[in-house]
Amino acid sequence: YQVVIVDNESDDSKTLEYFNKINSTEKISVLKIANQGKFNFAAINNRAVAQVNTDYVLFLNNDTEVINSHWLSQMVGYAQMLGVGAVGARLIYPDDRIQHAGILHGLHHGLAGHAFKLSHRQDFGYLAYSKVVRNYSAVTAACLLTPRQLFLDLGGFNQTDFAVAYNDVDYGYRLFEQGYQSVYCPEAELIHREGTSRGYKDDPKEVAKFRRQYANKIDPFYNPNLSLDNEWFQIQPRRYQLKSISNNAPIPKVLMCSNALEYTGAPLHQFEIAVKLASEGKIEPTIFCVNDGPLRYAYEQQGIRVIIREHPLANLYQRETYDTAIQALGKELQLEQFDLVYANTLENFFMVDCAKQKAIPCVWNVHESEPWQTYFDGLGSEIAARALDCFQFPYRVIFVADATRNLYHSLNSHHNFTVIHNGLDIQRLLKTSEQLTRIEARTALQIAEDEIVILLLGTVCERKGQRDLIKALPLLSTQYYHKIRCFIVGDRPSMYSTELAQLIAQFPDYLKQRLTLVSETPETAQYFLAADIFVCTSRIESYPRVIMEAMGYNLPIITTPVFGIPEQVRPEINGLFYTPEQPEELAKCITLLLENPDLRQEFAENAKYVLESLNTFEEMTQSYLEIFQEAYFINPYPVSEISSHPQIIEPLDVNINPPVISEAEINIPEPQIAEPQAKNYWETNPTAAASQWVSNPIIADTIHQRMSGGQTKKYWLRWLIEDYFVGQNFNNLISLGCGIGNHEILMAQLGFAQKIDAFDFSASSLEIARKDATEAGVQVNFYQEDFNTFNLNPDVKYDLAFCSGSLHHVRELERFLEIVHKALNPQGYFIINEYVGANYCIYNKRQVEIINRLYQCSHKLIRSGIMENKFINPSIHQVFATDPSEAVRSELILPFIEYYFDIELFNPFGGAILHPLYPLLDHNQFLPGDPKGETLIKLLLEFEQILMEIPGGLESDFCLCVLRPKRF
Repeated sequence: YQVVIVDNESDDSKTLEYFNKINSTEKISVLKIANQGKFNFAAINNRAVAQVNTDYVLFLNNDTEVINSHWLSQMVGYAQMLGVGAVGARLIYPDDRIQHAGILHGLHHGLAGHAFKLSHRQDFGYLAYSKVVRNYSAVTAACLLTPRQLFLDLGGFNQTDFAVAYNDVDYGYRLFEQGYQSVYCPEAELIHREGTSRGYKDDPKEVAKFRRQYANKIDPFYNPNLSLDNEWFQIQPRRYQLKSISNNAPIPKVLMCSNALEYTGAPLHQFEIAVKLASEGKIEPTIFCVNDGPLRYAYEQQGIRVIIREHPLANLYQRETYDTAIQALGKELQLEQFDLVYANTLENFFMVDCAKQKAIPCVWNVHESEPWQTYFDGLGSEIAARALDCFQFPYRVIFVADATRNLYHSLNSHHNFTVIHNGLDIQRLLKTSEQLTRIEARTALQIAEDEIVILLLGTVCERKGQRDLIKALPLLSTQYYHKIRCFIVGDRPSMYSTELAQLIAQFPDYLKQRLTLVSETPETAQYFLAADIFVCTSRIESYPRVIMEAMGYNLPIITTPVFGIPEQVRPEINGLFYTPEQPEELAKCITLLLENPDLRQEFAENAKYVLESLNTFEEMTQSYLEIFQEAYFINPYPVSEISSHPQIIEPLDVNINPPVISEAEINIPEPQIAEPQAKNYWETNPTAAASQWVSNPIIADTIHQRMSGGQTKKYWLRWLIEDYFVGQNFNNLISLGCGIGNHEILMAQLGFAQKIDAFDFSASSLEIARKDATEAGVQVNFYQEDFNTFNLNPDVKYDLAFCSGSLHHVRELERFLEIVHKALNPQGYFIINEYVGANYCIYNKRQVEIINRLYQCSHKLIRSGIMENKFINPSIHQVFATDPSEAVRSELILPFIEYYFDIELFNPFGGAILHPLYPLLDHNQFLPGDPKGETLIKLLLEFEQILMEIPGGLESDFCLCVLRPKRF
């Protein structure tokens, strides 16, 4: 081998001294390559490869550190295989989190990203892929081995389009196009201090070029059933993948429900989608709104029907009157005539409910970023609770920003959340702006040639925060007062507008003349054309349209970094961020752009490239269409005639049969505890039984020790079989609530009983259990039963009954325990490993207080982000929305058990603190090997143990019991 260090204009004296020292060393040389203009990583490496003479070239960043001795031999081994074009390594951040484990295409909304990024190095991930040798579309050039001649034959890295970013990804994609593979080698493991030497500032031109060049690429090494929302190979539940091979595809009739008919963000967003898809013959939209407005005429000009009616919930605050109003609305709208309901904004939650009552598929588009915990409070507690229930009903809840989806994460009980970034209709914008030039716009607004125009555009209200700009203007140096003109466009009568007018009235006359408040107007083009700087002062925004419009008009931007705005604006590239309600910061940002016309021009030029790197209008509308089509095909009775327009439907790997909903089911109100909903939860989440807290190895060791009464850290079931019941042989065992059969398979493998009958009410779980038992080579008899209604053969007696984590899902506890009691031999045993804490996991005030006192001691760096400031009990409605059987009568388990059984062994093992607290913490911070994490988790365990032991402390929420049937 030969080590070549590329010296790219190094100027550090110690570095230069080191180069001089090693340059004469055998097999090590220093190659000086200067920049030819701007720094160009691709060009530097291309020139270096041309000057070396080896069979293979390994690109290795100067911010990497080798941590095992066989890394290179492993990589070379794979590189020598036929058809391999590149080999990459497993790169680890200094904090033991993964930086690179292969490159996936489609992450970050159509770009590329690193597999398993930010997961812990000991977390092997989906199918252990982070530790498995496999092909990827590309690997990072931070450590990339490739045949030198092949590299040269392909032209090396693309130094023209991808000077710094995406050159390695592009190289991998071109290798694949030529029939070569990129191999990820996890045994080659290095530390990577990413961005240490050069930083992270990507050229927006490169990002835009990559997005456009590979916009239609589908990653051949990533299963389409997996999500691209993150890097962790999570399952993406989708009903269908559609392959339209005919122009005669069904045209769904869609009722599109708008919150308003104004030329503002969400209504205009819906208008553009409806018009685009209707003009292409993809949907047949009808518009519904409870408020009339100017967009009505625009819809009707496009031949789209509009329905206006009074708000159905006016002056309603009780659930009973709400239900009556919803039923009447569905009947009035003749909802059955539509194939799909699209509800736009949170305000239209009642249309989601209406669609649910009529069994019509629904899609809900959420634009708001207000806290969900209080958003619906004005409707009264009963209707507000129902509004939150509605998040479980749509086929998809579409958010327009990742940050907003994350805010609502707690409501994603049905895994139906997704994100589609808004796209700007550039053609519509250009068509509007072509009617006016910049000079004409400035002339019309009486703006002098040398004046700098600051524009803030948006409905004047508290949420938009225009007060910040008004307070910032007097803080500018007086030398700028006669150089600026400021327009705040979007005024409407309100108390907030009056407050702004009062603040402006206090300005000195010469400053007051520089500021103009403009009423709401759809004619915004002249203000954008006249502007030099765009300002957004919003407190709450998701993915504001005006930001994209400002970029479309090539304006530098100053904005608050709230919610989805950082997903649009690139700080220091096309804009500046300031903190909301900090006018001093805003004034500094304005001053910076006023003082630096070159920076202003740089931001302006970058704006179009940043916009091109985002979702296009065509990509956005196509994404909505795909979801509309998927939702359409889950309707068991679509209005459109499918049979006359054949459509090729490619199902996913599992067969999904849409439920047939009878008229009776539609009209009967939901019972207090909906068993079908619980069954549906377990059918769609067959592996959901695992608790997060016991997945931590440190916690698991302590829990197993508690379950064994302090005897051992051995897995609790092994301890029971190998130690507690040592030497005993059993004939028949019945397991009630076997789930996916892990325990039953282990008991069969250890010969605990000659015959095992296992029951569960989830067909999905049982399917997995049967498959795993077959693969393990053991015989277990699996049966499907509902424990609230089941019966056992009275002639069959069992030596052992077994329940692990299932008893707290049983509502009819007395009946269940009586059946188990009768099924056991008089000398039999009943083993339970069970949650016996608060019903529905809604903890008492004292327990919540202790959890929160501990949580508030936790630094934000070790929090998971699920709840920001404190633990909040789930509402009963949230429990019902997820799994109505969860802890349905858990507090009564022990009292009822003592009636039917004698307790031979009772080992409580805690959970009163860690069970609810652990999900709020970042699990990656508490893995074995991290002294701080281990210490903290052990302190929490010890604190929980102390509270269980002291009088008046906390009762254990979990226990392991061995029971003997009483004789009556």
